[in-house]
Amino acid sequence: MQAASQVDIFFSVDAEVGYAFNGSYSAVDPAGRDTTLFVALSDDALGTALFHNFQSSDHTPNASFLVGLQEGDGHRELEGSITGTLLPGHLYSLSIGSSIDDYFNDGPAAAASGTVSLQFVPVPEPGTASLLTGGMLSLAAAHRRRASLSRSH
Repeated sequence: MQAASQVDIFFSVDAEVGYAFNGSYSAVDPAGRDTTLFVALSDDALGTALFHNFQSSDHTPNASFLVGLQEGDGHRELEGSITGTLLPGHLYSLSIGSSIDDYFNDGPAAAASGTVSLQFVPVPEPGTASLLTGGMLSLAAAHRRRASLSRSH
């Protein structure tokens, strides 16, 4: 018997944007079935993996995984980074999969659940960042001038 879930999403972005992964997958399984979690983000335009994480436990009771680590006593892979930048004009693919397997159909019932999130963070344009920094420095200088003028009077 097997319980599995898989999602594949294809997307692009209109502007440069940062990304960050977060998530976990846990089994409540005293008998110890095979449990896996797979998360991957690829830049299909370049044919490269930005993030690839595969974690598995073989016959391990109550297995648990965190995205971005190499946990479990089975096969483990970690490539790329849980944070990075996506570029406009590129096609990206996000794949997430999980499973819990009982090949011998024995033992008590088991359950597994988890969440994986991919958060997008706007990347400020270089011009915006320098304008903001310049404005902050100007305000600080004006404040110092006012403070020194009020002390001299």
